[in-house]
Amino acid sequence: MQKKLAPEVFYLNDKAKSLSVQLLTRVLPSTAMLRYVPMMKCGAYPLDMSQFGNLLSSTRIPVTGKDELMTYEDSKHVIVLHRGEFYSLQVLQDDGEMINANQIRHCLNWIKQNNDGGVETSVAHLSTTDRDVWANTRQHLLSLGNEPQLEAIDSAIFCLVLESDTDTESSSGSVRNFLHGDARWYDKSFSLIIAGNGDTALNFEHAWGDGVAVVRFFNDVFKDSTTNHALTDTTDEEGGIQLDHVRHVQFQLDDKSRTAIEQARSDYDQVRNSLHACGGISDKLNKNILKEKKLSPDGIVQLAIQMGYMYVMGHPAPTYESCSTSAFKHGRTETVRSCTIQSVAAARAMRDGKGKLGDNQQLAAEARELIKQSCNKHNTLTKEAAMGEGFDRHLFALAHTSRNFVNPDGKVPDLFESDTYKLMNSIILSTSTLNSDAIQFGGFAPVTSDGYGIGYGVRDIGVGVNVTSYDQQRAEQLSDAIVEAYGDIYDLFKDV
Repeated sequence: MQKKLAPEVFYLNDKAKSLSVQLLTRVLPSTAMLRYVPMMKCGAYPLDMSQFGNLLSSTRIPVTGKDELMTYEDSKHVIVLHRGEFYSLQVLQDDGEMINANQIRHCLNWIKQNNDGGVETSVAHLSTTDRDVWANTRQHLLSLGNEPQLEAIDSAIFCLVLESDTDTESSSGSVRNFLHGDARWYDKSFSLIIAGNGDTALNFEHAWGDGVAVVRFFNDVFKDSTTNHALTDTTDEEGGIQLDHVRHVQFQLDDKSRTAIEQARSDYDQVRNSLHACGGISDKLNKNILKEKKLSPDGIVQLAIQMGYMYVMGHPAPTYESCSTSAFKHGRTETVRSCTIQSVAAARAMRDGKGKLGDNQQLAAEARELIKQSCNKHNTLTKEAAMGEGFDRHLFALAHTSRNFVNPDGKVPDLFESDTYKLMNSIILSTSTLNSDAIQFGGFAPVTSDGYGIGYGVRDIGVGVNVTSYDQQRAEQLSDAIVEAYGDIYDLFKDV
C-alpha cells in the first residue's frame, strides 16, 4: 500500500493547475525546494502537511498535567464501537492491502447482530471526564490487567461508531448524535459515525490537528467512495465471516471502575443534555451569486452573523473565527477578529434600515458601501492571520510563558489582567467553517457558558448555519436571525 498523498496546495489562480506545471513539479528535484519553484511562480503555494501523520492510527493518552500524543505505524485494524461495546476489526492484510470489502461487511453485520449493548456501563464514558481524572482512572484500569484492551483501542486506525435508531434528519438530532452521542471514545484522532439511515459524520478531537487535514480526508474519501465502489459483492455466503478478523474487546472491571463509569456517564449526560442546537439555510444566497456580485463569501457570512446577533441582542459581541496558518511549517491556526468597526457599522445600518432600504435608494447605496467595506476589512484580517500577522496566538503564548515559566507565583503583566483583555477573550460568537461539497454542515459547542458555537458553509445550493447554545430559545433566535440576515443581504444586492 502506498503511503503517499498529493501535496496540499493553495492556488491563487488556475494557471498552476496546468498539466505542464504539474509535470515540471513532479520531475524537478526536491533539493532546496526546487520542485516548488514553478508552482510559486504561477501563484500556488504548498501548505504544511505535518498534521496528516497524526490523522490515522493516532490517539491522545491521558497523563496528569498534559496528555501525550501517540501514533502506531503498523496498525491494521479499526476499533468498532456499537452500543457501548468495543470490537477490534482487522481491515488490512499483512502486506497492507485491504481485506475484501464484503468480508468487512459480514463482520460489521455480525457485530450488530451479536451485541446486546452496554451503553450505561461502557468504558467509553471515562474518556469524557476531566483529563487528570481520566488519567488516574486509566492507571487503575491498567492495574486490573486491561493493557491489551486499551492498546487495541489506542492503536486502531480510527474508531468506527455504528448507530441504529437515531434521529439525524433534524439539525438538533444530527448534533445530538454526531457531536455528543451515547458512548463515544473521545481520545482517538477521529471517530467515523454512521447512523442507521446511512448519514455519516466525523467527530474529531483537536489536540493533533485542525480542519485542513480533516477536510482533505473528507474530500478524498468522498471522491473515492462515489467513483470507485469498493463493495461490489454483497452476497451472504454460508460461513462467509472469518471470525479471526473480528474480536470482542472486553474490559476487566471492579467496583471502583464501575463507580467511575457511572459517575462519568451521569456528568456527561448532564452536560450534553444542556446543549441545544438548531440550524437553517438560505437558498437565496449561494456561492455563485456572491461571486457574481463580487462579494467575499466568508466576509458576507461573518457579517450576517454580526447582523443576526445585532437583530437579537441589539449590540455587538466578541467574535472568533479560526484561520489556518498551514502556510508555515507546523502551522496551526490564528484568530480572525471578525467583529470590526466596519462590520458593526454595516450591521447597524442593516438593522436600522429594515423596511426602508427598498424604498430609499440613497440609504440602500450607503448600506451596500458599508457591506463592501466590511468585507474588505474582513479579507485583510484573514490574509494577515494566514500570513502570521495576527496577534491572538502571540499574546496567548506570552501570557502562558509568563504565568508558567517566568513568574513562579503565576503573576502576569497588567495587560493580561485588564478588563479589556478579559472581555475580548470571553468569546460569545465562536465561528468556523469547513467548505466542501462533501460536507453538509459542521458543528461544535460554545466556548463560554453564555456563548454560541456557529458552524457555517457557503455552497452552490445555498448558505447554511448551525448554532449551538446552552439556552435553547437563544439558539433558535440567533439561527433564525442569521438566516434572516442572509435574506436581507440578498434583497439589498439582487437588483444591482
